Amino acid sequence: MATGGSSTQDDQRVVLLGKIGAGKSSLANRILGREIFKTDEIGLCMRRQGEHAGRKLTVVDTPGWDRVSVQRTPERIKQEIIRSATLCLPGPHALLLVLPISMHDQIPSANEIKSASHHVALLSHRAWRHTIVLFVCKDEMDTSAIDQQVQGAKKLIDKCEGRYFILHNDSDVTALLQKIEDMVEENCGDFLIPQVSYEESEKRMQRIANQIGMHEKRVEELEQLYRGKCEKMELDFREQLGKLEQEINDYKSGGTMKRRSSSEFLPPNMAETSQGGAAVQHQDSVKEMVAENEAIHTMRRDEVMPILRYYSKRFGVVMMGFIGALVGSIVGATDGVQGSAVGVISGSTIGVLLAILYIRATRFGLGGGRVPFFVEGGNQTSIRSDSSCSSKSAEKCKKQ
Repeated sequence: MATGGSSTQDDQRVVLLGKIGAGKSSLANRILGREIFKTDEIGLCMRRQGEHAGRKLTVVDTPGWDRVSVQRTPERIKQEIIRSATLCLPGPHALLLVLPISMHDQIPSANEIKSASHHVALLSHRAWRHTIVLFVCKDEMDTSAIDQQVQGAKKLIDKCEGRYFILHNDSDVTALLQKIEDMVEENCGDFLIPQVSYEESEKRMQRIANQIGMHEKRVEELEQLYRGKCEKMELDFREQLGKLEQEINDYKSGGTMKRRSSSEFLPPNMAETSQGGAAVQHQDSVKEMVAENEAIHTMRRDEVMPILRYYSKRFGVVMMGFIGALVGSIVGATDGVQGSAVGVISGSTIGVLLAILYIRATRFGLGGGRVPFFVEGGNQTSIRSDSSCSSKSAEKCKKQ
């Protein structure tokens, strides 16, 4: 993580860096369009806010460093340079490395370039991604002189990924702010996180990464333990299943036969034999009793059914006579009591005759019917019928 999150372009945060006498405070006043930075104040960072061409700006001016060596710069100046990034939280969008140039100035020496590089690195190696080398012309310069100055600072420009800007006069401030905005867009709106916050966030991220690693390790251990238990349970289950299948196969194939074959070599047990005979006798007696009960029920049914059939016919004759008498009395009631009496006698006689004729017609019409009659034998009275018996051979049927 080299930079911070995106921020709105409406508020640009800029930090000015440079050696002693580079003209940073004057540049800050030119950017904000008014005299708010004191050029004679040294040793401390200063922050001011303002607007330029509709853009809200926060500008931080830093104390200058020694132009030859970083070792010659006082420690408090170094700490102020480091602190400058914290004065425009959450972090500056741009660092302007100010290099003053003029027709009479020499090309920056190697020590000056090295000193500038070391001082910028105080803000961390991430600072170069947000840095622009700014050449500020103190007087009128031709193009060749400017090109010589630019070539002399080529190492710094390369560290800034080729970003630099030449400020001739105040009219170029708008173009400078546009240059800053373009760099911010290239960085996807990121800004430079102060080193203190960056280190704290790195520690926090490391703690989170360690916690995630511990959690993943614990999850892996639990998964291994779970897989081990599952495998053990599966092995136990298969073992128990195999034993059960073996017992079933032994029982189906050899278990009963082995017991039977071993019993063949034993002498017969007399007690068991006698008990078996008694059991057989008991079963036979039970069967005999059941057979006798069935025979009795069959005999009673054979005795009762003919009687019912016999008396049902006579009952039918009586009922027909009764119905005929009732009908005759109703019909003869028109002639008075005498007519009713005659109707009763006539109706009952006709009903009885019709019933007898119906019985006779049914008996002979069915063929295979049976003529009911009584046979006196001993103390029992049974009813017999035989369709083969005729009226002429009644005596013969009775003897049967």
